[in-house]
Amino acid sequence: MAYTTPRKRLFGRWLTLQAGRTDGVGALAQFAREDQWSSEVDDGLQHWICHLQLSRAPQHLQEAARLAWSEYSRRGGLD
Repeated sequence: MAYTTPRKRLFGRWLTLQAGRTDGVGALAQFAREDQWSSEVDDGLQHWICHLQLSRAPQHLQEAARLAWSEYSRRGGLD
């Protein structure tokens, strides 16, 4: 039996730190804080987009997820 470690959710942790922002990324962070399932979403833009779609989140939050992922990736992850 192989031992596997749980997948880290670093993007989600980074996102919660953005909750004070007044842009789309901040709105996404607020959504993630209030959503009971966001802490279970695996790292990866497609996982987040799928989660937002399944949650029936507004389209602007999906666009914000793309912007947030781009910013997160450029910065090399958690600061």
